[in-house]
Amino acid sequence: AETDLALLRSPVDPAAIHEAREALRVRLALHLNGELRRLHTGLQDLGEFSPDAAGAGRRALRNAALDLLSSTGRNDVAEIASGHYQAAVNMTDVMGGLNALMNIGGPASEDALAHFYDRFKDEPLVIDKWFALQAGAPDRNGNVLPAVRQLLSHPDFSLKNPNRARSV
Repeated sequence: AETDLALLRSPVDPAAIHEAREALRVRLALHLNGELRRLHTGLQDLGEFSPDAAGAGRRALRNAALDLLSSTGRNDVAEIASGHYQAAVNMTDVMGGLNALMNIGGPASEDALAHFYDRFKDEPLVIDKWFALQAGAPDRNGNVLPAVRQLLSHPDFSLKNPNRARSV
């Protein structure tokens, strides 16, 4: 985590840490592309959902592989992330796919965000996740502040709801 890396230096330069970490993520994703794709495919839950440690571990590793792949922003990875999101049968995989799509950006992420909202709009804690994902999305075009302001004006946002306020 960037906060852990900040403990290693003084004075702390958050922008440099972020830039270096993201550059490393991209290099790792490009270098390990084949292995990450094999992990993502090989760890797919083919049977019934199991909340046990082994199942949770497979889902976590599969989502981590997709997250690292998404750091490249490549269109073919957007297709994989979209398929991951659409095929998800549990919240861990739904969020993993949506997070990867948010890392990449573009029309597929917008479509998935709209789908997610429509599917879970009556579940406040899940919509908190929807707000948080958007507020924490990578700033590819210098648009993070306008995006957050837009979230603050969303009809479902309220500063009176502590979870909702924290999510943004």
